[in-house]
Order: sequence, then C-alpha cells, then structure tokens
Amino acid sequence: MTDYGAERGKGPRRRKWKTIIAIAAFVVITLSAVAITNLISKHNIIAASTASVQADKVVGLPCRPGTPQGELGRGDAWMMFQFNDAQYGRRIGHVDCAISADKASQSGFKGVCQFSSPAEIKVVPKNGPPVYFETGLGVAATTIVSDAGVTCMMAGSFQ
Repeated sequence: MTDYGAERGKGPRRRKWKTIIAIAAFVVITLSAVAITNLISKHNIIAASTASVQADKVVGLPCRPGTPQGELGRGDAWMMFQFNDAQYGRRIGHVDCAISADKASQSGFKGVCQFSSPAEIKVVPKNGPPVYFETGLGVAATTIVSDAGVTCMMAGSFQ
C-alpha cells in the first residue's frame, strides 16, 4: 500500500547518505590539510638548510679521481654512513651533511657533505656505481650528489 501523503526523501535512508557524504567530505578536507602542511614544512626545511650550507659559494679545484684501494695505501677501513639515499665513506676526519635546493632535481634538493680531512672519499649514489675521490691529507672537501651525478671539490667551510 502506498502512502501518497508522506514526504519523499525524509526517511532513514536519506539521513544515512547525508551522514556518509559528510564523513567523506571531512576525510578529504583533513587529508588535504595534512598534505598542504607537509609541503609547506618540506619547503621551509629545504630553505633553512640551503641558507646554512651555501653550496653555491663553495669553490675549489675538483677532487682527483680515486680507486677502491686508494693511492695513499692507508689501509684504513672506510667509515661509512648514509645520507639522503646515498652512502658515503671516508678514511679519516669528520663530516657534516645537509640538503640544498636544486630546481633541476626531481626531488627539489641535492645532498651536500663537507669533509674536514677525508684523505679519500667514496660515494655510492642511489642509482649508480660507487664513485671514489682522492683529496690528500689535511684538505677539506665538499661532495654534492644530485640527479646530474656526484661532484667533489677540494674546498669547504667545515665547522
């Protein structure tokens, strides 16, 4: 039997769909806010790190190419560490790494590591073979790992 006097769309089914739509809208808005907050945070971190590293101001002679055994024949084990999806090694000395803005990179940044006196440096980029550099004893060096490859300069502002 049909009740022709009843109002359509006011029953429990209608309220159920309104509730589902309201919950879905809340979830979408919340996830969007979280994504935007993360992007802003990432941008601020890269900007602060770029200002502290000043990789564009590091100028020096290129490091000499090296070998896994090293020309110095030190025999010291590689002191290895990982930073920004790349592995780094040095024979001696200290290191400080940060990121710097790189508009040409897909990620928007490049890894910059400054070594106090590494003697020899080993860099294994995320998608590439190991690269070796010879700096000699007592010479500061800076490596930059970007989408374009690995570079090394015998200069740095290690602190």
